Amino acid sequence: LNVDRNAPTVKATGPLAEAASGSLIGPSKLDLAITDSGSGITKLEFLLNGKVEETVTLEEIEADEGKQTCGGETCTLTYSSIPDIGQNLSSGKYTFMIRATDRAGRVGSFTKEVTLDARAPDLKLTTPPTIPSDWTPQLSSLSIGFTATDSTATTNGSGITKVEALLPQTGGTTYPQTLYSNTCTTCPQQ
Repeated sequence: LNVDRNAPTVKATGPLAEAASGSLIGPSKLDLAITDSGSGITKLEFLLNGKVEETVTLEEIEADEGKQTCGGETCTLTYSSIPDIGQNLSSGKYTFMIRATDRAGRVGSFTKEVTLDARAPDLKLTTPPTIPSDWTPQLSSLSIGFTATDSTATTNGSGITKVEALLPQTGGTTYPQTLYSNTCTTCPQQ
């Protein structure tokens, strides 16, 4: 007989769990490590402001390459995912929660205050590119000027991490050229 008197312990890492100001728009990976002394995890729920946005069962977690291992009286679930939450919300502060339920019905949770930046940055050309009349795809240089701002009426945005130009290539494809990146030290403009 195994008596489960303990709620699961939920630990989360990744941009959504660790950032002071997280973004729920677009993919944000979440790595979970959940420990349960007793019976093991049966489901996870992802909530925003107390409302369940997504529920995944142990079977769905394992089908998505998550793994629960049990030894002695302790079970550990490891799972990486990109939660399908925060769609069609306005910018502002939200409470993000992960709830883990074990086989005995006990619930453990992880809670994080996040700031949703639902507004795209504004990009304006200050110096349009001057393209020579004899331009060919082999042009060795091209100069443009731009300003990029990220803000809303009430707060600063989440910040600009990259500005790219999509350069045309033969065959109708494009080639991305980074013009600015907050992690790039060799980009053409900083």
